[in-house]
Amino acid sequence: MIKFINLALILAFMTACGKSIENDDSKSPLDRPSDRTGSGSNGRVIVDQPSDLPDEIKLISLKCSDSDDCPSNIVQVAVKGSNELRNCTGSLIEGNKIITAASCLPRSLKVPGRSCSGKIYTVFPGNDFQKEEIVDCDVISYADINYTNDSVLWAQDIAVYKLKKKVSRLPTKVIPLGVDETRKISAWKIRAIKKNYFELSRDNCSVLFNSYANPFSTHRFSASLTATDCEIEETSKGAPLFQDEFLVGIFSEEMQSSLYNYLKRSNLLAEEMGRFYNFSNLACASYFKNGKFFPAQCMVDRTSTSRNILRNRMLRSKNVHQQKMQEVKNEIESLSEYFLWELRFLAKYNSPEFEAHLVKPKCVFNSDSWISRFRRRFNTYINKTTVDIDIPNYVFQTKLDKNLRPKSIVKNEGVKNYSVEFNPHGAHFRQLTYVEITADLHGQTRTNRYENITHECEE
Repeated sequence: MIKFINLALILAFMTACGKSIENDDSKSPLDRPSDRTGSGSNGRVIVDQPSDLPDEIKLISLKCSDSDDCPSNIVQVAVKGSNELRNCTGSLIEGNKIITAASCLPRSLKVPGRSCSGKIYTVFPGNDFQKEEIVDCDVISYADINYTNDSVLWAQDIAVYKLKKKVSRLPTKVIPLGVDETRKISAWKIRAIKKNYFELSRDNCSVLFNSYANPFSTHRFSASLTATDCEIEETSKGAPLFQDEFLVGIFSEEMQSSLYNYLKRSNLLAEEMGRFYNFSNLACASYFKNGKFFPAQCMVDRTSTSRNILRNRMLRSKNVHQQKMQEVKNEIESLSEYFLWELRFLAKYNSPEFEAHLVKPKCVFNSDSWISRFRRRFNTYINKTTVDIDIPNYVFQTKLDKNLRPKSIVKNEGVKNYSVEFNPHGAHFRQLTYVEITADLHGQTRTNRYENITHECEE
């Protein structure tokens, strides 16, 4: 009987110990698979919840759209303002540090060393191995300040703040080696599903170089880059951008709505444009510099004047038309009569438009075939005449494609007439003549006179 009682007592003690171990909150979430589902009215557990957590923060729930693709180090950044709660996205870069967009924070917090306790809360998502949790902010470590509204002019838009505690999650890998335009980048973004309920998901974007959207985005080491082919919401400000699983950029702002509206009203679009998002290139971020020199491309001067100059050059450059201009040149110069002509493509003033135009004749061409037309009686030849020469009227316009990159558009606007005065007798027998050309160029009549045109063609 005594042995039976002792055995019962031992079993009861072991059971009690097992319950104590099973509920031990000191263990890592990775070691507590029984905590996966959580508890409470919304089915989640808040770990180390601050005692003074505001009600609007308590109600926030962050879930992944795909439970099999749910990084535990991408976070929701809830910034508590005087009148509203602003939600952005961030990522864990050290055990207790979060990186996000500086434009997500009010100017009063963009001061390194300033306390952010009670002003910024970080919501970590839950997954099959870790609980959802909310951690209060401690202090601002770094923040960029930009005074212009156009994010194209921002060299960087990064803020880093320290949490009040370290979290048991692996930080993202930051390797600031620039961004390759030829490969996709992954954006981890947070969007509001309904009030207080947010979803974390992945979207693939394309990097854009040499676009009207951001003319400073030209190189893997450009400080501010532009992405397209994805959808990023306001709550995704600060979203991390990955290439080959390494953190390479931080989403900043969508292209200005005023620029969208301007382009829609203009005649510059050849196609319906997409949406464009500017982001900070971490290869140029001062926070990760660590005494190293920046690549020269990181240091490009950004002003509204230089931005406008670059955009104007993009629209007025002949480079985009080179292939088509050569085809037109070969076509028209093969139609030569009386003279071999030099064909140029002349720009219209203050417009991204070029017109094919005959300028100075290169030389007298095959006069044996036409001199008889100008013979008078007694085998004399006239020494002054005017002939009409017609060529196709080609106009080259620079338009913007769906990615706001320059695109060559060639229009054939009928026939262009040239009135050409010269000396047939001198051209054939003396192999020397003047040539006076009258024609319209971009809607204006022009007359040009050239002396001493010979049979010797200039190369």
